[in-house]
Amino acid sequence: MLLAAPSDPDLPVLRLAGPEDFAALLEVYRQNADFLALAGLTADEALLREDLAHFAALGAETWVIEKDAQTAGLAAWIPAGYEGRPEQAYLELMMIGRPWRSQGLGSQVMLALQARLRENGCRVLFAHVQVNNPRGQAFWLRCGFRVEGEAQAQPDGTVTVRLRLDLD
Repeated sequence: MLLAAPSDPDLPVLRLAGPEDFAALLEVYRQNADFLALAGLTADEALLREDLAHFAALGAETWVIEKDAQTAGLAAWIPAGYEGRPEQAYLELMMIGRPWRSQGLGSQVMLALQARLRENGCRVLFAHVQVNNPRGQAFWLRCGFRVEGEAQAQPDGTVTVRLRLDLD
């Protein structure tokens, strides 16, 4: 299934990930070793397998982000029913590969995601960002999210703030 199959070649294509995408997604993880290190994680096959299983257990969809016919990133989100509310969605993860960073790709993906969520009746998108990730925090704030509440320690040892984006 495609989320976005733009006629404009400058826009990304988003499609549901499948087993055939594992090697390309692993390369995205390796290109994000700096981000993963913030949580004390190593960009390897075991982590990717663990994350994909975690996303599936949560009911999240995992999407491949393609740019110029190459895998440029991945995103995982719960499209509805977050916290038991059908109008709420949750962005579990978005990673953009190193060659495509700081080129507006993440913002384009967020616009496509927001449009899809609105079409499906979602009114709120939540996410979390680590407090030791100032670039990530700045990106999410530019996308229109706002911090909701105080920083909280997570079971995995990271400290995050909850983000909220109203889609109305």
